Amino acid sequence: MLSFKFDWDPLLELHIPILDEQHQHFFKLGRHIEQLLLTSCAGVTNQDLLNLLYELRDYVTYHFYEEERIMEELAFPELEAHKLEHQKFLTYINKIDYTKLCESPFSELCSLRDKMVSWTFTHIVQQDQKLTHYYKK
Repeated sequence: MLSFKFDWDPLLELHIPILDEQHQHFFKLGRHIEQLLLTSCAGVTNQDLLNLLYELRDYVTYHFYEEERIMEELAFPELEAHKLEHQKFLTYINKIDYTKLCESPFSELCSLRDKMVSWTFTHIVQQDQKLTHYYKK
C-alpha cells in the first residue's frame, strides 16, 4: 500500500468531538503498530501483543457502538449498511489469532496494519465523512 503513516490530520475530522477523539485513538494504535514494525518487533513480548490485541478489540467494540448510537440520533439514512461494515471489521479484529500473532508478530502485524490502512481510506475517509452533513443540521 502507499507509504501511509498513522499521523492524525485535522482534515480527517468529522467535527463530532467524541468521534474525532476516538478516530485519533485508532491512529494512535496504528502508530504503535508502525513503531513495532519499524523495529522488526525487536523486544516485543507476548504480553505486549496481548495488550495491543485487547486494546484494539476494546476500541473497535466501543467506537462502533458510539458511532452507531450517534447515527441513530441523527437519523443517518445509511445506518444499516454502515453497521454491516462495522460488523465485518469487528469480526476481522476478533478473529485475529493470538497464538499466530505471537509466533509471527512481524508478519501478522503487517497484515493488521494493511487492514487498518484500508479501513482508514474506505471507511473513515469516505463513509464516516458523510456523518458531518447530518451532524451540522
